[in-house]
Amino acid sequence: MHVTTAPEPERGRAHARLQAAIEAVGRLDPERPSAAERLDAELGPEFARTLVFALSGGTRRTCVEAA
Repeated sequence: MHVTTAPEPERGRAHARLQAAIEAVGRLDPERPSAAERLDAELGPEFARTLVFALSGGTRRTCVEAA
């Protein structure tokens, strides 16, 4: 079997942004309510659901179970 590897990309802005995001995730408080819970509390569940639907492009995503 022949395996090739791509050259390692330069460590530029993308790498710095990814590293900052990883560090931010590490600082999250596990006790903090999720974004969905905070939206429900501020706007009510019905309006929060409508808002998220509208901001996501107005398309429903469904999971299809593979047979």
